[in-house]
Amino acid sequence: MSEVSVARPRVSVVVPARDAAGTLADCLRALAGQRLPASEYELIVVVDLRSRDATAAIAHASAARVIEIRPDVGNARYTAGARNVGMRAARGDWVAFVDADCVPSRGWLRALLEAAEAARPAPLAVAGLTIGTDSRSAAARYVDLTGGLRSDRHLAHPRYPWPAAGNVMYRTEALLAVGGYDDRFVSYEQADLHLRLMRRVGGETLFEERAVVNHRHRVGWRAYWHQQLSYGSGFAQFFLRYSDELPWSVAREMRSWLALVPLAARAAVPGRGDAAIIRRGNLVKNAAQRVSFARTYWSRLEAARWREPAGSSAGLDTCRPCRAIPAPRRGGLRGARRSGCGQRSSSHRISRGARESAGLWRGCPGRSSNTTCATCSTTLPRRHGRAPLMVTSPHSASRDCVNRGCACRGFDRTTRAMCER
Repeated sequence: MSEVSVARPRVSVVVPARDAAGTLADCLRALAGQRLPASEYELIVVVDLRSRDATAAIAHASAARVIEIRPDVGNARYTAGARNVGMRAARGDWVAFVDADCVPSRGWLRALLEAAEAARPAPLAVAGLTIGTDSRSAAARYVDLTGGLRSDRHLAHPRYPWPAAGNVMYRTEALLAVGGYDDRFVSYEQADLHLRLMRRVGGETLFEERAVVNHRHRVGWRAYWHQQLSYGSGFAQFFLRYSDELPWSVAREMRSWLALVPLAARAAVPGRGDAAIIRRGNLVKNAAQRVSFARTYWSRLEAARWREPAGSSAGLDTCRPCRAIPAPRRGGLRGARRSGCGQRSSSHRISRGARESAGLWRGCPGRSSNTTCATCSTTLPRRHGRAPLMVTSPHSASRDCVNRGCACRGFDRTTRAMCER
């Protein structure tokens, strides 16, 4: 499929990718072979430049439109931010999301579009069937047995229905109306997005079983544990986001921990087969989510982030004086708490005078000597007697606006070296 041949596609497919060299090629090959005319859909791959493998090279070698982002310089944090970048670049009437570790069937897009166009009035979204591929390990088998990624199961929730993020198609105008995903979420951003869409835009969400996507589940229990840690953090953020509807208390927290005891007892029963896999998986899943939920929900810093209004950069660990965004560490909230500016939130009991002075993050201009940004002419005042922290962009020979403490925070996706001012 050639990008030149795409004038006004019916649907835009967005694939966020980071450290996905092992799976991205299969995903893009399957998307390029869809049973649709090339003029009716476009592929957009949003590549996180923090990838430590050949993800970017694989994306550029395909026929897809590639957008490169640097979340540690801009504000497209986590997978939610990458999806927002692709959504805003989409030209189709519909936006379909699929993950880099997925392999869509050849009839995937056709099935989604046929279901959407056959419904009257037009639906809000259409979700497909996600099944496991090469589910040979016990952890992968557990996801298949319990329907962990089945949208029909999640859409049946009586209060907060939502489709799986790796196999869903939304109306573009609806996504833009609510501002897309809230990129403060480490995970669970799909549940938040769908809830806001239902409340502000409205419409039906269809489930199309013919729209099949094959997903590579986590291979071992260790990898599955780390995945569930992320889900637990996102679940806690969802509770913080909707705290008026979802009250939580220390008593409820304690009861949730006590509920792990019978799960552990059942997991300790010897046995083989699917029943034993389910017993062990239930313990791993619930224990991991409980750990990260408690760590996130009871964090004062995290609570402060969710008191700020939602937006593409709201709630980020920013330096108050210069608004510089520290690079988040991979691995969720724990890394974000320990990195970044020392005054990153007003929840820290720092006097107003201290907040208005220079920040304590090492990239903040407050820790730099007197120097001036060559692009936006921002003067970086001397604070704390530190030397300037200038970082040269790998995409430019100049040093313009690549100082992480620069007040402009500019990082253009095209040149990746120009200030936005």
